[in-house]
Amino acid sequence: MMARKIVLVLLLVAVCAGMSACGRKNKPLAPEDVDPKYPRTYPAPVPAPAPTIK
Repeated sequence: MMARKIVLVLLLVAVCAGMSACGRKNKPLAPEDVDPKYPRTYPAPVPAPAPTIK
């Protein structure tokens, strides 16, 4: 019974350690080239190529 409790505690510590390593620690940064407000379309619209004058 004692071995089961030790294994359970070690499993709990491993799960907590793994979950604490996930995610970003600071405020997320918005891309510099787009307006970070919502709603926005996904995927971002691709600009049309500039017409060439000959």
